[in-house]
Amino acid sequence: PARQVQWHDLLRLKKAAREGYLQLDFSLSEERAHQVLSQQIPGELGATDPLRGFWDSTMRQAWLDLLKEPCEREVMRELKERSDRTALRTFAQRFGDLLLDTAVGARRTCGVLPAIRKTTRLAVVDENGALVAHTSCQALKEDKKAENQERLRTFLAEHAVEVLALGSGPGCREVEALLLETLQGVEGRPQMITVNEDGTLGLAKRKAGKQDIATQKARLLARRAQNPLNEWIRVDTAELPIGDETTEVHQGLLLKSLEDVREASLHRVGVDLQTANEDLLAVVCGIDRAAAGKIVKARTAGQVTSRQALRDLDILDENAFAQAAPFLIHRGSTNALDRTRIPPLHYTTVEGMAASIGLTVAQLLEQPGQITKIKLDAFHSDTIDADTVQAILAELREPFADPRRPFENVAFNARLKTLEDLEMGMDISGRVTRIADFGAFVDIGVAPGGLLHVSQMSERYVGDPSRIVSVGQVVRVRVLEVDRKAGRLSLTMRRGDIRKVQRTLGDMADGKRRPSAVVVPHGAEETGSEVRLRAAAKPSAGGRGGRGGPGGGRGGPGGGRGGPGGGRGGPGGRGDRSDFRRRDGDGPRGRGPVVVESDDIKEVEKQSRGLKGELKSFAALASMLGGEDDAKKGSGKKDKTPTPAPEPTPAVPPVAPTTSEETPTPADAPPADAPAPDAPPADAPAPDTPPAEPKPFGEDFV
Repeated sequence: PARQVQWHDLLRLKKAAREGYLQLDFSLSEERAHQVLSQQIPGELGATDPLRGFWDSTMRQAWLDLLKEPCEREVMRELKERSDRTALRTFAQRFGDLLLDTAVGARRTCGVLPAIRKTTRLAVVDENGALVAHTSCQALKEDKKAENQERLRTFLAEHAVEVLALGSGPGCREVEALLLETLQGVEGRPQMITVNEDGTLGLAKRKAGKQDIATQKARLLARRAQNPLNEWIRVDTAELPIGDETTEVHQGLLLKSLEDVREASLHRVGVDLQTANEDLLAVVCGIDRAAAGKIVKARTAGQVTSRQALRDLDILDENAFAQAAPFLIHRGSTNALDRTRIPPLHYTTVEGMAASIGLTVAQLLEQPGQITKIKLDAFHSDTIDADTVQAILAELREPFADPRRPFENVAFNARLKTLEDLEMGMDISGRVTRIADFGAFVDIGVAPGGLLHVSQMSERYVGDPSRIVSVGQVVRVRVLEVDRKAGRLSLTMRRGDIRKVQRTLGDMADGKRRPSAVVVPHGAEETGSEVRLRAAAKPSAGGRGGRGGPGGGRGGPGGGRGGPGGGRGGPGGRGDRSDFRRRDGDGPRGRGPVVVESDDIKEVEKQSRGLKGELKSFAALASMLGGEDDAKKGSGKKDKTPTPAPEPTPAVPPVAPTTSEETPTPADAPPADAPAPDAPPADAPAPDTPPAEPKPFGEDFV
């Protein structure tokens, strides 16, 4: 149905149709249209009335000639409008997430531009984003790996780099592995995150200057990590990584939607008057492009010492200054209130509040606990209402609160240097460096980074990993699996006990790689090599719904699906659906799959079968097909210990076994009132006949 078409599917279909890859048609049901149009036929016309057929044919012809195409165009138009509205909301949300992403802040950052065939570029910027140093290396050349690692360690230590911003372009995974291996065991090693490279090429061409484009791109990556808001605002709309369908919506509405998000995000965070560039200042309300250029020139000349300087230098008029001042922060101003969102119009009110408790404005900002001593009723007037006073007090408590998530440093465990130091179940902290469709990669201070699969992020289903974690986020994880030979590390955020899982025979034959450990919820306990839930099914009085009950139905004792005769849930049966029980019981087995039997069933289960009864070795297969002696022969190993003589057992009348039944032993012989067994076949051996010598394993298959 048309109403169930997703917005992104419709936009992609329209794009493919426009480019000539397919033809897009919407057809309305002719029968449904006839039913709707038939409602217009006069009710007094019966089914046998001669005019009834005339009306029917007229309605059908009118639908085919006059109404069908306009209706289909109307349906397409409504679908397109609905898809555009949903797409615009989605693009705006994605753009807002980019702008309000975690900011590293005033930390010395090194941008790393990865490359596969070319050289990898590194650029270090200071706390204000100015370029300090840059270098390059052949990161992916194995013959120069040791040399490159030593150069990287020296370069990062020389410039006191605190954060590494790795680009997400080609070669990202390879360079990330090299950096993690290089930083392994380094005391006070830099934190590492992955930064999106989209849009850096256009900005690098505009700002290249004396440096080459690759170095400028590395510098932009470092600045984007320091303050994503300031850098993403400068990127052209067509280069934003918000979706491939941006060209399929109305461009005017898209630009208007993104512009609204840009302004709202910028005003939520605020603009630093000391470091903001011309592009950033031009977005602030009340400041146009010409005024932004004047502010940058005056700041370069050292004339912008406070907010009021913008008014004194006649850069902004009275109205524009009142609009822009609350969103401009000046941390080096001579007036302490320039570090808050409080408009200059209310500066005198704040000064009066501070004086009423014997403090200056600077002291009041340093001691927010003194705000409770202020008598608010004395500051209410016709121009300042109660809401304005509360807003002023909130700003004094937390000046220019940043809505973005703060950047946290991960304290890596100094004892963990290689994969050999990790153990299953170990609880450690790490930082998310990269997100993929199947999960996230986490830096825990040990090379290589661990994989946090999407199935290990939560007990519930997770479709999109970015809804749970984000790049740069510090997470608490546990070691799920360590493959030291392959150099793989699996992590989990799920709660529960971590238990090992043996590989099955089918996995080894097919070469499949399965997890060697699983997370079991806390409500489960281990019985042998299996997991049994604590909550057992309640017994019922029998019948279909009462599995395991004493009745005579599906769960009764008469050999049904839950009785002791081998049914589901009874001794010798499969067990209840909610109770993972072993398939071994006291009574004869019912028809089912062949399994390995032994006197010590727990030991055989532990060695030969997995959690679900599957075989785990060729020896188990030999034991199932030819017995224990054949398993030893098939294994190719000599048993040095002498085999004890078999103990004599009392004679038992032979019973013809079926494909899934075995001869009962005296311990589980049928009761006296059971029906007599069938007569043995003519070719059956006598009870006292010694068993035939077993054939070597595999002879029957030749």
